[in-house]
Amino acid sequence: MAINSGGSMWAWKNVKTVSILTIGIVMLFVFIIIEAFFARIPIIPLRLFRQKSPAVLILIGFLHDFAWQSTQYFVPLYYQTVRGFTPLKSAMLIVPFLLAQGLAGAASGPIMARYARYMPILRTGFAIWTIGAGLKLLFNEHTHVAVYVVVLAVEGAGIGWVHQPGLVALQANSADEDRAVATGTRNVFRSLGGVVGIAVSTAAYYTTLSKALSQTSAVPEWLRDRVLDGTWAVGDPNTPEFESAIIDARMQGFRVIFITTIPLMALCLLASFFVDDILLKGDAGQGGMREGGQMTRSTSTPTVPSDTKRDDSQQAEASKGQ
Repeated sequence: MAINSGGSMWAWKNVKTVSILTIGIVMLFVFIIIEAFFARIPIIPLRLFRQKSPAVLILIGFLHDFAWQSTQYFVPLYYQTVRGFTPLKSAMLIVPFLLAQGLAGAASGPIMARYARYMPILRTGFAIWTIGAGLKLLFNEHTHVAVYVVVLAVEGAGIGWVHQPGLVALQANSADEDRAVATGTRNVFRSLGGVVGIAVSTAAYYTTLSKALSQTSAVPEWLRDRVLDGTWAVGDPNTPEFESAIIDARMQGFRVIFITTIPLMALCLLASFFVDDILLKGDAGQGGMREGGQMTRSTSTPTVPSDTKRDDSQQAEASKGQ
C-alpha cells in the first residue's frame, strides 16, 4: 500500500507513507524470526533458501511475476489512455498475448516429456520474453495494430515457456519432503511479485507522469490535476489543444514501465544458469540424473502381479492343501 500510494495518492515523505512502509518492514522481520526460531512447522521453511537451485527458482518466480502482472495491467491501460481505444478493443488486442501464452504453456509439457529436460525450455522462454519486453519499446501514440499483435504474441510465447517449466524445475530440485512446501512458497513469492510489480509500476508511472506534466508549459495547472486524477480522457472536446502534450507525458510513464521489465527478464535468464539441470526419469518420487552424471537414481518400478497370476498361485496353494 505504501509503495502503491507513494508519489501518487501521498507524497513519499508523507507520514502515512513512511508509517505504513515502516510497519510492513518490521512485520516482515518478525515473520522471518518466527519462522526461523519459533515455528515447529514453518509455513515457509528457511532451509529452502539455503539450497541454491530452489532459492534461485523462488526468486525467479518473484521477478517474472513482477513483470508479468505489470504487463497485463498496464498494456490495456496504455491502449485506453494513450491510444484512446475502447475497453472492448483493448481487451481484443490483449488476446494475442494471452493466446500465445496458453498455447506455449500447453506445448511445454509434451516437449519436457519428450526430451526429459526442462532447463532448455525455461531458458528459451526467458530469452523470448526478454526480446518481447524489449519490443514493447516500439509502442507509441501511432503504433500499428499489427505491431501490437506480433510483439505481444512473442512476449506471451516466452511467458508460456516459463511458468510450468519453472514449477517442474523447482520440484525436480527439491527433496521429497519439501516438494509441497516449495511449490507453495513459490506461489506465495509469485503472488507477492505480482502485487509489488503493480504497486511499483503504478508509483513509477505517476511519478514520471507528474514530473513530465510539471516540466511542460503546454498543459495548464488546472488540467494537470485532471490528468493525474484520471478524469481526463483522450478525445476530450474541451481540451483538444492540450491532447498531444498530455499523451506525450503519459507515454513517458508507460515507457518507464516497459523499460523496467527488460533487465528483470534478462536477470531471470542469467539466474537460470545457476539452477541444476536434472534429467527427468520416472516419477517425481524416484528422482533422476543431474546433468553431467553427478547423481543417478533408479527409475525402475515394482511390478504388481496380475489378477490371472494371483488366481493361479491361489489355486496351486489350494491343491497343495488338499
